[in-house]
Amino acid sequence: MPQIQHCALYALLRAGEVEEFNRRRAAGETCELRGADLSRLDLR
Repeated sequence: MPQIQHCALYALLRAGEVEEFNRRRAAGETCELRGADLSRLDLR
């Protein structure tokens, strides 16, 4: 069952802040997204 994750990067995705998510990932920030609830998110 998909789970709501508790990390800043996941919160950015849920808020639709994909560009900020990508910027922070490129800077080395990490978050475990395996099993995360990404349904109904537009990740383009």
